[in-house]
Amino acid sequence: MLNKADTVVVLGGCGQMGQVIVDDLINYSDFANVVLSDINLPMAEKLASYYNTDRLNVKKCNLVDENELVELLSSAYLVINSTPYEFNLKVMEACLSANCHYMDLGGLFHTTLLQMKLDDKFRQKKLMAILGMGAAPGITNIMVAYLACKFTKVKDVIISDGAKLLSENKSILLIPYSVDTILDEYCKPAMIFNNKKLSEINGLTAERLIDFGKPIGKIPGIYTLHSELATLPDYLSSKEVENLSFSLALPSEIHDKFKFLIELGLTDKLKISGGNELDLRPVLKSLIGKLATNDEFIPDIEIVQVEMNGISDNIPVEYVIKLFAESNNKFSAGAINTGVPPSIVAQFIKNKTVEFTGVLPPEAIIPAKAFFNELARRNLKIELLSKSNLN
Repeated sequence: MLNKADTVVVLGGCGQMGQVIVDDLINYSDFANVVLSDINLPMAEKLASYYNTDRLNVKKCNLVDENELVELLSSAYLVINSTPYEFNLKVMEACLSANCHYMDLGGLFHTTLLQMKLDDKFRQKKLMAILGMGAAPGITNIMVAYLACKFTKVKDVIISDGAKLLSENKSILLIPYSVDTILDEYCKPAMIFNNKKLSEINGLTAERLIDFGKPIGKIPGIYTLHSELATLPDYLSSKEVENLSFSLALPSEIHDKFKFLIELGLTDKLKISGGNELDLRPVLKSLIGKLATNDEFIPDIEIVQVEMNGISDNIPVEYVIKLFAESNNKFSAGAINTGVPPSIVAQFIKNKTVEFTGVLPPEAIIPAKAFFNELARRNLKIELLSKSNLN
């Protein structure tokens, strides 16, 4: 029988990010029981066999089966949901039934807003739910909160996530994370906070070069639909923030191909005979599944950065904070950047560094310095640059 107070479940533990979460929990946490849960039981058992520890257990879970999900979470203190974001609400509802704390990697704006509406229910149950605790959202939110303390008023917040492959890859199409999420990021209208108002924009038509500095340099980036825009404008309202945006800059080998597929119209609905429509997106997704695999190792380097400018004590100032991650012999930089943060915060929750009730984003409750120190222990390096007197 597993001890509920000492058990953490990783849903989607066979995915790229899920594998990193499990790895970090095994190597850095003192949870007595780490449960790798996935619908793909043979793969889960294979992954678990790499670790010579009885702290790691494997459980099959089909998220479509509500009873099976509640039963699994009833034995857990905390669940880290690393499944596609469309399952977030379902898992949160299961947590309420199972009396289990909750954390995920993001809800792509609209789902995040729906998740926030569960705040009262989580408060009533005295449960914690942290939304968007990966790299972006996650690290980005905490960076913003850290920088905001240096300002009296914030004018612009520019959040960017960029990556570059470290070696040539001959795959037809690399998939760094969920295909559905990538397609949504490229297809759905992006959200930006402009002149103190949220508005939609076509991210692809606003493509531009983003300078990440060495070793990535300038690469094409696009505005995308992202969860930072769902919570940060409210968090920064006391600083009178005017503009806030998130941009994604995937390696050009990935970006160019997804952009081409979308510009061809392969995510649209095609009119066919009889006035009917054929939704091409499921067809495209099926074809991508035959050409590429989302568990392929990607040797890369990733930089997550936040640029912020505004006023501090009547003086115009600007700060830039960056996080550098590089792939190792097991995981890509993108997977490390996304999988390590929820493991760190799970440990914060266990040791009572983080305590609250309700549903909150990372910027509201994660202690930045302690979090950055834990990133550094994993060789994830933070760099802070400042410029003063910008007149």
